[in-house]
Amino acid sequence: MCVQVLVAGRFYASKIGADITRNYTICAVYLISLWFLYPIAWGVSEGGNVIAPDSEAIFYGILDILTKPVFAALLLWVQRNLDFARLGLNVRPPGETEAEPGEKREVSGTDAGADTTPPGTTSTNPEVV
Repeated sequence: MCVQVLVAGRFYASKIGADITRNYTICAVYLISLWFLYPIAWGVSEGGNVIAPDSEAIFYGILDILTKPVFAALLLWVQRNLDFARLGLNVRPPGETEAEPGEKREVSGTDAGADTTPPGTTSTNPEVV
């Protein structure tokens, strides 16, 4: 599993770009480091009876918090400035209607014609006005 994440995953991330590879590596190393702590937690609790059951629950609870919500926050943080079109994803801004292939998109409501580029970034899409 770690080989797939670190070798194959990084290979495919490198095909998209250096920034994607960096983001992927940060998240992968963080997550795999925490994955290695799970067998240690088992070894000192059920495997070897070194720590008490309440300490085991705390150990697993901390690991679960670090591998789920903290990892999700890290993933969102490293992708905050990512152009999802580079990944083949079509993410529309709020209020933008879905367009047919080849059709120009229209923004509905009072924001029609408004620049939907987030503050502090520049638009690389020539259709964004």
